[in-house]
Amino acid sequence: IVYEPFIPRAFAKFGLGATEIALALFFVLVAIIIALFVKNLPEEMNEYPDGDPTGLEDLQATLKAIREYRSPFTFRKMLTLKQTWQVGIGWGLMWMAAMSYVSQVVPSLLANGYEFNYAVSVLMFAGFCGLFGSWLFGFIDQKVGTKRASQIYVICAIIAFPFCLLNGYSPIIPWITSGFFVGCMGGICNLIPSMIGTLFGRWDYPAANRVIYPITNFLAGVGVFAGGFFSGTLGYNALWIFCLIIDVISLIIITSTKPNMIGRKEGLLEAAAAPKEIK
Repeated sequence: IVYEPFIPRAFAKFGLGATEIALALFFVLVAIIIALFVKNLPEEMNEYPDGDPTGLEDLQATLKAIREYRSPFTFRKMLTLKQTWQVGIGWGLMWMAAMSYVSQVVPSLLANGYEFNYAVSVLMFAGFCGLFGSWLFGFIDQKVGTKRASQIYVICAIIAFPFCLLNGYSPIIPWITSGFFVGCMGGICNLIPSMIGTLFGRWDYPAANRVIYPITNFLAGVGVFAGGFFSGTLGYNALWIFCLIIDVISLIIITSTKPNMIGRKEGLLEAAAAPKEIK
């Protein structure tokens, strides 16, 4: 919402170097704020995990147990699990298609003859739809589970991409396709960690996330590259068809994934009461 209209204007007014330096300083500030105020665990802030009222008197024991816990899901073991590749590739592909679309929505509208301000307005509107979609898919996730919510997302994307082929026929269609697609896309960054948590639970989530999330993130980056490649060679219609195929493959992998927890299932209090067992 902010980047598309702001950054090009900043480049034009202040220059590429000054704008990039300002962005770098901004991220340094963000890093300092994170280092000072952001914690890893709710117990470090004297809060309950997920609102579970286990009692403040148990927080120190629970926190100690979590810090001493050594997950059996080592980096090597994670690479041998089918769940690693199901989530990494299945959910990564749906992120890949989404990033291909978002990276090219403004250039594709310009190629269809629309003005820059119109294209940016469409993307900003889509960004607000993405905020709503984030909340919506969080609600769906809680109601029907992460796997089903992910299937719903990919099906919506599969429906949206064919309509992208019609963006040049009416100025109304881009508003509909962008709003609908990016509205759904708002759920991606929630669904990926949610699926990792579904399979590995709180105890083994960090060990699983450090392996799976880079895979999904890599495919998201490939999506940006694919968007640029198609726009410069085969054209945008070919890109939308490519994204459609990617989402179909993603749906097949997601559907084949069993949402059964394979991580540690013991509760926090039980584990805190038996730290030797945790080690």
